[in-house]
Amino acid sequence: MKNNAVIYVVLALAVAVIAYFLLRSEDHWYYGLDKEGETPYDLGMYHELIEARNGTDIEMQIGPIEDWNWDMDSNKLGTIAFVNRQPFFDSIHEFVLDSMVTAGHVVVMYESTYSVRIHKLITTGSSFDKRDTAVVDSFTVESNLFQPVQALNFLPLSVLENTGEIHAVNAKTKSASTFNHAQSNDTIDELPQALVRYSVHKNILDTLYPEYEVITHVSDFEDEIIGWKVPRGNGYYIILLAAPHLTNYCLSNPDNFQYASDFTMELPSGFYWFDAYRPKYDKDRNPNSSDQRSPITFLLSYRSLRWAWFVLVGSLVAFLIFRTQRRQRVIPIINRPKNQTLEFAKSLGILQSKSANNHASLALEIKLQFAQWCKTRMRRNGKIDNQLRDTLKVMLPEHSGEIESLFYLFNKAELHPEDFNAHELNKVYSVTRYIYNHV
Repeated sequence: MKNNAVIYVVLALAVAVIAYFLLRSEDHWYYGLDKEGETPYDLGMYHELIEARNGTDIEMQIGPIEDWNWDMDSNKLGTIAFVNRQPFFDSIHEFVLDSMVTAGHVVVMYESTYSVRIHKLITTGSSFDKRDTAVVDSFTVESNLFQPVQALNFLPLSVLENTGEIHAVNAKTKSASTFNHAQSNDTIDELPQALVRYSVHKNILDTLYPEYEVITHVSDFEDEIIGWKVPRGNGYYIILLAAPHLTNYCLSNPDNFQYASDFTMELPSGFYWFDAYRPKYDKDRNPNSSDQRSPITFLLSYRSLRWAWFVLVGSLVAFLIFRTQRRQRVIPIINRPKNQTLEFAKSLGILQSKSANNHASLALEIKLQFAQWCKTRMRRNGKIDNQLRDTLKVMLPEHSGEIESLFYLFNKAELHPEDFNAHELNKVYSVTRYIYNHV
Protein backbone atom coordinates (compact mmCIF):
# COMPACT_ATOMS: atom_id res chain seq x y z
CA MET A 1 0.00 0.00 0.00
CA LYS A 2 2.80 2.38 0.90
CA ASN A 3 4.65 1.54 -2.30
CA ASN A 4 1.58 2.55 -4.31
CA ALA A 5 1.38 5.86 -2.43
CA VAL A 6 5.00 6.64 -3.28
CA ILE A 7 4.39 5.85 -6.94
CA TYR A 8 1.32 8.10 -7.01
CA VAL A 9 3.21 11.02 -5.44
CA VAL A 10 6.15 10.67 -7.82
CA LEU A 11 3.80 10.50 -10.81
CA ALA A 12 1.90 13.57 -9.60
CA LEU A 13 5.12 15.58 -9.24
CA ALA A 14 6.34 14.43 -12.65
CA VAL A 15 3.03 15.37 -14.29
CA ALA A 16 3.05 18.78 -12.58
CA VAL A 17 6.59 19.56 -13.74
CA ILE A 18 5.92 18.37 -17.30
CA ALA A 19 2.66 20.33 -17.45
CA TYR A 20 4.41 23.47 -16.23
CA PHE A 21 7.04 23.33 -18.96
CA LEU A 22 4.65 22.24 -21.73
CA LEU A 23 1.65 24.41 -20.99
CA ARG A 24 3.30 27.62 -19.86
CA SER A 25 3.24 30.42 -22.38
CA GLU A 26 6.71 31.56 -23.30
CA ASP A 27 5.33 34.63 -25.06
CA HIS A 28 3.30 36.12 -22.26
CA TRP A 29 1.77 39.49 -23.06
CA TYR A 30 1.90 41.31 -19.76
CA TYR A 31 3.97 44.46 -19.61
CA GLY A 32 7.07 43.45 -17.65
CA LEU A 33 10.21 45.10 -19.09
CA ASP A 34 12.37 42.16 -18.04
CA LYS A 35 15.98 43.07 -18.65
CA GLU A 36 16.96 39.88 -20.50
CA GLY A 37 13.52 38.57 -21.46
CA GLU A 38 12.48 37.43 -24.90
CA THR A 39 8.74 37.96 -24.49
CA PRO A 40 6.99 40.80 -26.39
CA TYR A 41 7.14 43.44 -23.66
CA ASP A 42 10.66 42.74 -22.40
CA LEU A 43 13.91 44.54 -23.26
CA GLY A 44 16.08 41.71 -24.61
CA MET A 45 16.53 43.12 -28.14
CA TYR A 46 17.25 46.62 -26.85
CA HIS A 47 19.98 45.35 -24.55
CA GLU A 48 21.49 43.26 -27.34
CA LEU A 49 21.67 46.51 -29.30
CA ILE A 50 23.54 48.18 -26.43
CA GLU A 51 25.94 45.25 -26.06
CA ALA A 52 26.66 45.26 -29.80
CA ARG A 53 27.35 48.99 -29.74
CA ASN A 54 29.51 48.97 -26.58
CA GLY A 55 31.29 45.69 -27.27
CA THR A 56 30.77 44.57 -23.64
CA ASP A 57 28.19 42.52 -21.77
CA ILE A 58 25.57 44.15 -19.58
CA GLU A 59 26.26 43.41 -15.91
CA MET A 60 23.85 42.99 -13.00
CA GLN A 61 25.11 44.71 -9.84
CA ILE A 62 23.57 43.32 -6.64
CA GLY A 63 24.25 44.40 -3.08
CA PRO A 64 25.74 47.55 -1.54
CA ILE A 65 27.58 49.67 -4.03
CA GLU A 66 30.95 49.16 -2.32
CA ASP A 67 30.61 45.41 -3.04
CA TRP A 68 30.07 45.88 -6.76
CA ASN A 69 32.44 44.58 -9.42
CA TRP A 70 34.40 47.70 -10.30
CA ASP A 71 36.49 46.04 -13.01
CA MET A 72 35.98 48.55 -15.82
CA ASP A 73 37.89 50.59 -18.36
CA SER A 74 38.72 53.83 -16.56
CA ASN A 75 39.17 55.58 -19.90
CA LYS A 76 35.51 55.07 -20.88
CA LEU A 77 32.41 56.53 -19.32
CA GLY A 78 29.52 54.20 -18.53
CA THR A 79 25.85 53.90 -17.64
CA ILE A 80 23.99 52.76 -14.52
CA ALA A 81 20.36 51.83 -15.20
CA PHE A 82 17.17 51.31 -13.20
CA VAL A 83 14.23 49.57 -14.89
CA ASN A 84 10.56 49.73 -13.92
CA ARG A 85 10.97 50.29 -10.21
CA GLN A 86 11.45 52.90 -7.54
CA PRO A 87 15.18 53.09 -6.72
CA PHE A 88 15.87 52.96 -2.98
CA PHE A 89 19.11 54.64 -2.09
CA ASP A 90 20.88 54.69 1.22
CA SER A 91 23.28 57.54 1.92
CA ILE A 92 26.44 55.71 0.80
CA HIS A 93 24.85 54.34 -2.36
CA GLU A 94 23.41 57.71 -3.21
CA PHE A 95 26.74 59.48 -2.65
CA VAL A 96 28.65 57.10 -4.94
CA LEU A 97 26.02 57.33 -7.68
CA ASP A 98 26.03 61.11 -7.61
CA SER A 99 29.85 61.16 -7.55
CA MET A 100 29.93 58.97 -10.66
CA VAL A 101 27.47 61.24 -12.46
CA THR A 102 29.50 64.29 -11.47
CA ALA A 103 32.59 62.58 -12.89
CA GLY A 104 30.88 62.13 -16.26
CA HIS A 105 28.94 58.86 -16.08
CA VAL A 106 25.21 58.56 -16.73
CA VAL A 107 22.33 57.27 -14.60
CA VAL A 108 19.26 56.34 -16.67
CA MET A 109 15.86 55.53 -15.15
CA TYR A 110 13.45 53.59 -17.38
CA GLU A 111 9.88 54.03 -16.12
CA SER A 112 11.02 54.59 -12.54
CA THR A 113 8.45 56.39 -10.42
CA TYR A 114 9.53 60.00 -10.29
CA SER A 115 9.39 60.66 -6.56
CA VAL A 116 10.57 63.39 -4.25
CA ARG A 117 13.71 61.45 -3.42
CA ILE A 118 14.71 61.05 -7.05
CA HIS A 119 14.11 64.73 -7.69
CA LYS A 120 16.27 65.70 -4.71
CA LEU A 121 19.05 63.38 -5.87
CA ILE A 122 18.99 64.75 -9.41
CA THR A 123 18.91 68.41 -8.46
CA THR A 124 20.97 68.53 -5.25
CA GLY A 125 22.93 65.28 -5.19
CA SER A 126 21.34 63.97 -1.99
CA SER A 127 17.89 63.23 -0.66
CA PHE A 128 19.15 62.74 2.92
CA ASP A 129 19.17 65.31 5.66
CA LYS A 130 22.69 66.35 6.65
CA ARG A 131 21.91 65.64 10.30
CA ASP A 132 21.42 61.89 9.80
CA THR A 133 20.59 59.30 7.15
CA ALA A 134 16.84 59.71 7.43
CA VAL A 135 14.86 60.81 4.42
CA VAL A 136 14.08 64.50 4.18
CA ASP A 137 10.56 65.25 5.34
CA SER A 138 8.56 64.49 2.21
CA PHE A 139 5.63 66.72 3.15
CA THR A 140 7.89 69.79 3.28
CA VAL A 141 9.42 69.01 -0.09
CA GLU A 142 6.05 68.34 -1.68
CA SER A 143 4.58 71.53 -0.27
CA ASN A 144 7.44 73.74 -1.41
CA LEU A 145 8.23 72.13 -4.72
CA PHE A 146 5.45 69.94 -6.09
CA GLN A 147 2.30 71.72 -4.99
CA PRO A 148 2.78 74.55 -7.51
CA VAL A 149 2.46 71.93 -10.27
CA GLN A 150 -0.05 69.81 -8.30
CA ALA A 151 2.15 66.72 -8.46
CA LEU A 152 2.12 65.59 -4.82
CA ASN A 153 4.98 63.10 -4.99
CA PHE A 154 4.32 62.14 -8.61
CA LEU A 155 4.40 63.98 -11.91
CA PRO A 156 0.91 64.89 -13.17
CA LEU A 157 -1.02 62.54 -15.41
CA SER A 158 -0.70 62.97 -19.14
CA VAL A 159 -3.60 64.87 -20.64
CA LEU A 160 -3.49 62.74 -23.78
CA GLU A 161 -6.25 60.26 -24.50
CA ASN A 162 -5.53 56.60 -23.78
CA THR A 163 -5.92 55.10 -27.25
CA GLY A 164 -3.60 52.14 -26.73
CA GLU A 165 -0.90 53.83 -28.80
CA ILE A 166 2.09 56.04 -28.03
CA HIS A 167 3.73 57.91 -30.89
CA ALA A 168 7.21 59.09 -29.91
CA VAL A 169 9.72 61.27 -31.76
CA ASN A 170 13.39 61.88 -31.01
CA ALA A 171 13.81 65.62 -30.43
CA LYS A 172 17.18 65.75 -32.23
CA THR A 173 17.06 63.25 -35.06
CA LYS A 174 13.26 63.27 -35.55
CA SER A 175 13.28 59.47 -35.78
CA ALA A 176 9.83 58.19 -34.85
CA SER A 177 8.43 55.09 -33.20
CA THR A 178 4.86 53.89 -32.75
CA PHE A 179 3.95 51.60 -29.89
CA ASN A 180 0.67 49.70 -30.06
CA HIS A 181 -0.34 47.94 -26.88
CA ALA A 182 -1.57 44.66 -28.31
CA GLN A 183 -2.53 41.29 -26.92
CA SER A 184 -1.71 37.87 -28.33
CA ASN A 185 -4.19 38.34 -31.19
CA ASP A 186 -2.61 41.70 -32.13
CA THR A 187 -5.71 43.66 -31.15
CA ILE A 188 -5.05 47.13 -29.86
CA ASP A 189 -5.91 47.51 -26.18
CA GLU A 190 -5.80 50.38 -23.70
CA LEU A 191 -2.39 51.20 -22.29
CA PRO A 192 -1.47 49.23 -19.15
CA GLN A 193 -1.50 50.96 -15.78
CA ALA A 194 2.30 51.22 -15.90
CA LEU A 195 2.05 53.62 -18.85
CA VAL A 196 -0.69 56.01 -17.74
CA ARG A 197 2.02 58.59 -16.93
CA TYR A 198 3.93 58.23 -20.16
CA SER A 199 4.47 61.98 -20.66
CA VAL A 200 4.69 65.24 -18.75
CA HIS A 201 4.08 68.76 -20.00
CA LYS A 202 7.09 70.94 -20.70
CA ASN A 203 5.82 73.63 -18.34
CA ILE A 204 6.21 71.19 -15.43
CA LEU A 205 9.84 70.51 -16.32
CA ASP A 206 10.51 74.24 -16.67
CA THR A 207 9.36 74.59 -13.08
CA LEU A 208 11.38 71.64 -11.77
CA TYR A 209 14.76 72.24 -13.39
CA PRO A 210 16.90 75.27 -14.09
CA GLU A 211 18.45 73.32 -16.96
CA TYR A 212 17.43 70.18 -18.85
CA GLU A 213 17.32 68.80 -22.39
CA VAL A 214 14.44 67.04 -24.10
CA ILE A 215 15.35 63.68 -25.65
CA THR A 216 12.00 62.43 -26.88
CA HIS A 217 8.43 63.71 -26.94
CA VAL A 218 5.00 62.67 -28.15
CA SER A 219 4.52 62.99 -31.89
CA ASP A 220 2.49 66.10 -32.83
CA PHE A 221 2.72 67.27 -29.19
CA GLU A 222 6.21 68.72 -28.70
CA ASP A 223 5.32 69.96 -25.22
CA GLU A 224 4.40 66.45 -24.01
CA ILE A 225 7.80 65.15 -22.95
CA ILE A 226 8.53 61.40 -22.64
CA GLY A 227 12.25 61.47 -21.90
CA TRP A 228 14.73 64.13 -20.85
CA LYS A 229 18.16 64.50 -19.30
CA VAL A 230 19.34 66.74 -16.49
CA PRO A 231 23.04 67.67 -16.38
CA ARG A 232 24.98 67.38 -13.15
CA GLY A 233 28.72 67.99 -13.11
CA ASN A 234 30.26 66.34 -16.15
CA GLY A 235 27.50 63.74 -16.45
CA TYR A 236 23.73 63.70 -16.40
CA TYR A 237 20.63 61.87 -15.27
CA ILE A 238 18.21 60.53 -17.90
CA ILE A 239 14.53 60.01 -17.07
CA LEU A 240 12.41 58.02 -19.51
CA LEU A 241 8.81 57.98 -18.31
CA ALA A 242 7.78 55.37 -20.89
CA ALA A 243 10.01 52.71 -22.44
CA PRO A 244 7.55 50.70 -24.60
CA HIS A 245 9.37 51.77 -27.75
CA LEU A 246 12.39 49.79 -26.54
CA THR A 247 10.50 46.50 -26.08
CA ASN A 248 10.89 43.43 -28.28
CA TYR A 249 7.38 43.82 -29.69
CA CYS A 250 8.00 47.38 -30.81
CA LEU A 251 11.49 46.67 -32.20
CA SER A 252 10.14 43.75 -34.22
CA ASN A 253 8.89 46.48 -36.59
CA PRO A 254 11.95 47.74 -38.57
CA ASP A 255 10.40 51.22 -38.76
CA ASN A 256 10.91 51.62 -35.01
CA PHE A 257 14.53 50.50 -34.86
CA GLN A 258 16.14 53.87 -35.61
CA TYR A 259 14.35 55.50 -32.69
CA ALA A 260 15.83 52.98 -30.24
CA SER A 261 19.26 53.26 -31.86
CA ASP A 262 19.18 57.06 -31.55
CA PHE A 263 18.26 56.77 -27.88
CA THR A 264 21.31 54.59 -27.19
CA MET A 265 23.47 57.39 -28.60
CA GLU A 266 22.55 59.40 -25.50
CA LEU A 267 24.43 56.80 -23.41
CA PRO A 268 28.23 56.48 -23.08
CA SER A 269 29.94 53.63 -24.92
CA GLY A 270 31.58 52.13 -21.83
CA PHE A 271 30.14 49.74 -19.25
CA TYR A 272 26.39 49.31 -18.80
CA TRP A 273 25.31 48.20 -15.32
CA PHE A 274 21.90 47.36 -13.89
CA ASP A 275 21.55 48.58 -10.33
CA ALA A 276 19.56 45.83 -8.61
CA TYR A 277 20.27 47.06 -5.08
CA ARG A 278 17.14 47.31 -2.89
CA PRO A 279 18.15 48.44 0.59
CA LYS A 280 16.05 49.90 3.33
CA TYR A 281 18.12 52.99 3.97
CA ASP A 282 21.29 52.04 5.87
CA LYS A 283 19.85 49.06 7.77
CA ASP A 284 21.24 46.47 5.36
CA ARG A 285 24.77 47.50 6.31
CA ASN A 286 24.10 46.81 9.99
CA PRO A 287 25.24 43.24 10.76
CA ASN A 288 22.63 43.03 13.53
CA SER A 289 19.79 44.16 11.30
CA SER A 290 16.91 41.84 10.51
CA ASP A 291 16.24 43.67 7.23
CA GLN A 292 19.15 42.17 5.32
CA ARG A 293 18.25 40.41 2.10
CA SER A 294 18.54 36.70 2.79
CA PRO A 295 19.41 34.05 0.18
CA ILE A 296 15.80 32.83 0.30
CA THR A 297 14.58 36.35 -0.46
CA PHE A 298 16.92 36.47 -3.43
CA LEU A 299 15.65 33.10 -4.73
CA LEU A 300 12.01 34.07 -4.37
CA SER A 301 12.54 37.36 -6.20
CA TYR A 302 13.10 35.54 -9.53
CA ARG A 303 10.30 33.55 -11.13
CA SER A 304 12.36 30.62 -12.42
CA LEU A 305 14.35 30.29 -9.19
CA ARG A 306 11.15 30.55 -7.17
CA TRP A 307 9.55 27.65 -9.03
CA ALA A 308 12.72 25.58 -8.73
CA TRP A 309 12.72 26.23 -4.98
CA PHE A 310 9.06 25.18 -4.63
CA VAL A 311 9.65 21.96 -6.58
CA LEU A 312 12.70 21.16 -4.45
CA VAL A 313 10.86 21.75 -1.17
CA GLY A 314 7.83 19.77 -2.35
CA SER A 315 10.00 16.84 -3.39
CA LEU A 316 11.81 16.92 -0.05
CA VAL A 317 8.52 16.91 1.89
CA ALA A 318 7.22 13.98 -0.16
CA PHE A 319 10.43 12.09 0.50
CA LEU A 320 10.24 12.73 4.24
CA ILE A 321 6.64 11.53 4.37
CA PHE A 322 6.94 8.35 2.35
CA ARG A 323 10.57 7.31 2.48
CA THR A 324 11.78 7.92 6.02
CA GLN A 325 10.91 4.41 7.23
CA ARG A 326 13.35 1.65 6.45
CA ARG A 327 12.00 -0.55 3.66
CA GLN A 328 14.60 -3.32 3.57
CA ARG A 329 14.51 -6.10 6.16
CA VAL A 330 17.24 -6.04 8.77
CA ILE A 331 20.13 -8.23 7.67
CA PRO A 332 21.85 -9.95 10.61
CA ILE A 333 25.57 -9.45 11.01
CA ILE A 334 27.41 -12.73 10.44
CA ASN A 335 31.07 -12.77 11.38
CA ARG A 336 33.38 -14.35 8.87
CA PRO A 337 34.69 -17.76 9.96
CA LYS A 338 38.21 -17.67 11.29
CA ASN A 339 40.84 -19.13 9.00
CA GLN A 340 42.16 -22.21 10.82
CA THR A 341 44.37 -23.47 8.00
CA LEU A 342 47.61 -22.04 9.34
CA GLU A 343 46.86 -23.22 12.86
CA PHE A 344 46.19 -26.73 11.54
CA ALA A 345 49.40 -26.77 9.51
CA LYS A 346 51.36 -25.57 12.52
CA SER A 347 49.91 -28.30 14.72
CA LEU A 348 50.62 -30.91 12.05
CA GLY A 349 54.20 -29.78 11.75
CA ILE A 350 54.70 -29.94 15.50
CA LEU A 351 53.32 -33.48 15.62
CA GLN A 352 55.51 -34.61 12.75
CA SER A 353 58.64 -33.03 14.21
CA LYS A 354 58.04 -34.78 17.52
CA SER A 355 57.40 -38.18 15.95
CA ALA A 356 60.23 -40.70 16.22
CA ASN A 357 62.40 -41.48 13.17
CA ASN A 358 60.70 -38.75 11.17
CA HIS A 359 63.54 -36.26 10.78
CA ALA A 360 64.79 -37.64 7.47
CA SER A 361 61.35 -37.49 5.83
CA LEU A 362 60.95 -33.86 6.89
CA ALA A 363 64.38 -33.07 5.49
CA LEU A 364 63.42 -34.68 2.18
CA GLU A 365 60.21 -32.59 2.14
CA ILE A 366 62.33 -29.47 2.63
CA LYS A 367 64.56 -30.69 -0.22
CA LEU A 368 61.56 -30.97 -2.56
CA GLN A 369 60.40 -27.44 -1.66
CA PHE A 370 63.96 -26.16 -2.14
CA ALA A 371 64.19 -27.82 -5.58
CA GLN A 372 60.90 -26.18 -6.63
CA TRP A 373 62.15 -22.79 -5.42
CA CYS A 374 65.42 -23.15 -7.35
CA LYS A 375 63.46 -24.05 -10.49
CA THR A 376 61.34 -20.92 -10.21
CA ARG A 377 63.91 -18.48 -8.86
CA MET A 378 67.01 -19.57 -10.77
CA ARG A 379 65.41 -20.93 -13.95
CA ARG A 380 66.89 -24.40 -13.43
CA ASN A 381 65.61 -27.87 -14.16
CA GLY A 382 64.82 -28.50 -10.49
CA LYS A 383 67.66 -30.96 -9.83
CA ILE A 384 69.69 -30.83 -6.63
CA ASP A 385 73.15 -31.52 -8.06
CA ASN A 386 76.75 -30.36 -7.84
CA GLN A 387 76.20 -27.62 -10.43
CA LEU A 388 73.51 -26.04 -8.26
CA ARG A 389 75.79 -26.34 -5.25
CA ASP A 390 78.66 -24.57 -7.03
CA THR A 391 76.32 -21.83 -8.26
CA LEU A 392 75.08 -21.13 -4.73
CA LYS A 393 78.64 -21.08 -3.40
CA VAL A 394 79.54 -18.43 -5.98
CA MET A 395 76.49 -16.38 -5.04
CA LEU A 396 77.10 -16.73 -1.28
CA PRO A 397 80.88 -17.22 -0.94
CA GLU A 398 80.90 -16.36 2.76
CA HIS A 399 78.56 -19.29 3.43
CA SER A 400 80.26 -21.91 1.27
CA GLY A 401 80.65 -24.26 4.21
CA GLU A 402 76.97 -24.18 5.13
CA ILE A 403 75.98 -24.80 1.49
CA GLU A 404 78.38 -27.76 1.27
CA SER A 405 76.91 -29.13 4.50
CA LEU A 406 73.33 -28.64 3.20
CA PHE A 407 73.92 -30.81 0.14
CA TYR A 408 75.66 -33.42 2.29
CA LEU A 409 72.64 -33.58 4.61
CA PHE A 410 70.25 -33.92 1.63
CA ASN A 411 72.22 -37.02 0.54
CA LYS A 412 72.33 -38.38 4.08
CA ALA A 413 68.55 -38.05 4.47
CA GLU A 414 68.12 -40.16 1.33
CA LEU A 415 70.82 -42.76 1.97
CA HIS A 416 70.82 -43.08 5.78
CA PRO A 417 67.46 -41.85 7.11
CA GLU A 418 67.80 -43.84 10.34
CA ASP A 419 70.90 -41.80 11.35
CA PHE A 420 69.31 -38.40 10.59
CA ASN A 421 68.72 -36.48 13.85
CA ALA A 422 66.84 -33.33 14.91
CA HIS A 423 69.97 -31.15 14.98
CA GLU A 424 70.67 -31.92 11.33
CA LEU A 425 67.02 -31.23 10.44
CA ASN A 426 67.22 -27.80 12.08
CA LYS A 427 70.41 -27.05 10.14
CA VAL A 428 68.74 -28.00 6.84
CA TYR A 429 65.85 -25.70 7.67
CA SER A 430 68.02 -22.73 8.75
CA VAL A 431 70.35 -22.90 5.70
CA THR A 432 67.47 -23.13 3.20
CA ARG A 433 65.77 -20.19 4.95
CA TYR A 434 68.91 -18.12 4.59
CA ILE A 435 69.18 -18.93 0.88
CA TYR A 436 65.53 -18.00 0.34
CA ASN A 437 66.10 -14.57 1.91
CA HIS A 438 69.44 -13.69 0.31
CA VAL A 439 69.35 -15.04 -3.24
